[in-house]
Amino acid sequence: MIYRMHFSDMARARAFGIVVDDETLTWASDPAGHDLTEPITGYFSRGGPVGSGKQFEVFPGGRARLTK
Repeated sequence: MIYRMHFSDMARARAFGIVVDDETLTWASDPAGHDLTEPITGYFSRGGPVGSGKQFEVFPGGRARLTK
């Protein structure tokens, strides 16, 4: 499944979406072309009812990890 989160980096004056694929544990930016400078952990929604999302840690370069 695909999960989404909005990411804002105020220090660098940029914002973009992060889309995680929980089957491949990879992520991509929306729009494409953005990367992270350090890992972040956040709650990602799949657009369903409240509580239907998952928490992931996403790493620079496109790798993701499901957290508890």
